[in-house]
Amino acid sequence: MKGKKKYLLLFISLFVIILDQTTKLLVRMNIDYGEIVKVWGNFLRFIHRMNPNAVFGINVGGPTVSLILTLVAFVFVCYLFYKSHEKLFLVSLSLIIGGAVGNLIDRFIFHAVTDFIDVGLGGYRFATFNVADSAVTIGIILSLISFLLESRASSSDNP
Repeated sequence: MKGKKKYLLLFISLFVIILDQTTKLLVRMNIDYGEIVKVWGNFLRFIHRMNPNAVFGINVGGPTVSLILTLVAFVFVCYLFYKSHEKLFLVSLSLIIGGAVGNLIDRFIFHAVTDFIDVGLGGYRFATFNVADSAVTIGIILSLISFLLESRASSSDNP
């Protein structure tokens, strides 16, 4: 992929970082820790939480281990970004990079990630998350779609 197009993809990462950090700042400034703000009834709420663990609160050995794993994953994704030329895969990596950097900023500054999006249905609540987590999740889904599309294309090319 040409340099100009890769700059556009880096813009996607930058947009995710800015959106993530802006929303987290607004939460830290306007919602007390633990306070619940109903956005759409009980289905969508904002709650100010600090997550020292990995994505969706999974404990992988504490904040230092989470930081190291995030840095390793970030370096690996940047390597894939540098080597890849497939458009959908590059977009997916741009989202993953933006989300990873957004959460890395929190880990360096606060030793935890600001989470605030709380979704639930009935008595079930999903793990609290943030914009960066959403970008990483969407990026992973797009990566899988890209992989499936490329697999189908290469299998139809090689009967």
